[in-house]
Amino acid sequence: MADDKPSGDAPNFPPAQMPAIYADAVWNVTRGPGIVKMYLARSDVDLAGSTASKVNVFAQLVLPSISFVGTAVFMNRQVQAMVKAGEVTQAQVDEMDAAFAAQEAASAKPDQ
Repeated sequence: MADDKPSGDAPNFPPAQMPAIYADAVWNVTRGPGIVKMYLARSDVDLAGSTASKVNVFAQLVLPSISFVGTAVFMNRQVQAMVKAGEVTQAQVDEMDAAFAAQEAASAKPDQ
């Protein structure tokens, strides 16, 4: 019977055919009227082995602005949970925060 066939997918879980996207980083973010675009990047190795790895932007994720805000809040809560669980340290989070702050400060300075 058709009802006896396994579907291959467990209820309440994503289907097995759902693609997985691996990214090493969000390389850049741009904002437009009502949307936010995040550019995903990964570090790819030279398949010939002749050069070091290279960062390649390979996809963009486009969200309505309010959805981006919700995503940012969700991600921040995940970082807090990761610190609490010992998956990362607060020092690592603070180090990344300081690095981004320094990058923002450097890019805000006028060219000399």
